[in-house]
This record gives sequence, C-alpha cells and structure tokens, in this order.
Amino acid sequence: MNLPLGRVYRLVGASRAGLSCDEDGVALGRIVLVRRAPGTGEVYRYVLRPKDEVGEVLRLAYGDQSNEVVERCYRALVRAAAWLEAGNQALAAAEAVMMGLPQLTVQAFAKLALLDALEKADGASWEDEPRVSAGQREGGRWTSGGGSSPSKISVTSELCAPTRVFPVLSRDDLPIKGQPAPQTPQVLLFERLTREAIEEAPHELPFIGKVPLWLRGIIIHGYFAARVTATLGPGHAEVSYLNGRVVPYGTPGSSRTDGIYGIQAVPGIAVEIKTSNAPMTFGQLRQYGQNLPLGTDLILIRLEAPDE
Repeated sequence: MNLPLGRVYRLVGASRAGLSCDEDGVALGRIVLVRRAPGTGEVYRYVLRPKDEVGEVLRLAYGDQSNEVVERCYRALVRAAAWLEAGNQALAAAEAVMMGLPQLTVQAFAKLALLDALEKADGASWEDEPRVSAGQREGGRWTSGGGSSPSKISVTSELCAPTRVFPVLSRDDLPIKGQPAPQTPQVLLFERLTREAIEEAPHELPFIGKVPLWLRGIIIHGYFAARVTATLGPGHAEVSYLNGRVVPYGTPGSSRTDGIYGIQAVPGIAVEIKTSNAPMTFGQLRQYGQNLPLGTDLILIRLEAPDE
C-alpha cells in the first residue's frame, strides 16, 4: 500500500497515534524521526533518522512503501528540521502536515511502541549517550540491507589502546585499525558470548515480522548484555565511565561499554561491539581514553554479515 497523495492530514500531540511536530522535533507515534540536540550557545540543531530507517518506520506503520514515497517523506522531514532550526515551528508543522501521513491504527501504534521500547532498552543514538561520536549514527548498528543467518556472521576482535594523545592534525572521524586482540581466556569468553547473542537474537518479532538488520543490531546488544550478566554477574554489562569513574547511564560526555571484565572501578578489559563492521575512530578512541580507568584494555568486537 502506498500513501495517498493530495490529501491534508492533521498533526496530533506527542506520543499519540499519528504524526506530531513540536519544539522537540517530529515523531510518528512514539518513534522520533527528527530530534532536538544541543547546538552552540542557545541554538539547537535538529537531527534526522537515516533515510533507510525512516522507510522501515513507514513500512511498520502503513505497509510496504515505494522508494518515491520514502524519498518524498524524507525530504519533507529535512525541510521541517531546517525550519525548526530556524525557530519557525509553524512552517515546520506545515511541512509535516503536507507529508500526508494517515492516523495510526491500533496495530500500527503497537508496532511502533514496541520498536521504541527496543531502542530505549538499548540506549540507541537518540539518547544523550551515543555509542559513537556525533554525526556517525551508523556505528554500532547494522547498516546494510538483506538478511544473514547467524552461521554466516563472522566475529573478530581488535585491541584498541585508549589514549588521549594523537597527532595535532588528526580528525575525529578518521578510522583507526586496531591490532588483532590476543586470544586470552577473557577475549575468548566475550567472543563466545557474542556468538551466543547472535544465535539467540530473533529474526522475527510479533507485530513487526522480519526484523531489519539495523534493528537486529539493537537486539543483539540487548542479548549480549543479558549473556554477560548471566555469566559474570550484575555490574559487568553496559557500564558507563566519565573521567575514570563509574557514572549513571546517560551521564553527558560519558562512554558506555558493552561489557567489562574485572571490578567496575578498575576493569582489566572493556568491550565495544559494532554490528556494522565499522572501525573505531580517533574521536571514539579519544573519548574512551578520557573516560576509562587507566590501564583498561579496550576490545572492539566487530560483526560482519556478508552481502546477500
């Protein structure tokens, strides 16, 4: 079913069964499509979901959509975000209304609510504590389409030494290639827990059906955290650090690990999982160097799914 053109629809309040647009951004049901983020001074910037994720949200809400419909809606979101940044909420709302999105059915609202709960459980990039540096939302998430069986997903580990010292001209978005991680019992343990999480993560969910790979990456993180907790005990999964100290989840400027080995105050190993085969960058490693306790080894576990 393609969205009908040439009709005008109304906006609803935030988190209700339809499209909303206010100073916090644009959302469909409980799924944020455009969010407000800190800018410079008192000026906010507005960040959009990637286009492929917008298409998946529309599919969950309204059924299969053509590329033309997804493109039209995404361009409208770009314009709405620009008006919000300019401080003109009225014109932003007008752009949102002209997308022509129907009200959500009960079933569609439930699907989007489930997706929202999964993202919030993982602490996805719409939160204050991204896994990757600003503007690189694809880090730590599946980015390609298609599907891969667990047996075809490769698991590799790299040792990335957190440090605060870099060449003056280094850019935060430049990738860093870590050296192969030594196959210690601790590294082998985390690799095994990662494979178990891949095996357990479902390919389908109630209401949603086949899980898009970017969403399955979120689910894998959740299953990995559960496996770490069951194996090593509470306090070893999703621990956040700021300036060498353990801090609550969501603390601005902190770094959240996917898992640690050892006691929280001085872990011997911290683990970061990337389900997009993405590299570590200067900016990410610098942030880890500033936040992890001294002497902590950072292990990057990268999952790579072959194209199908």
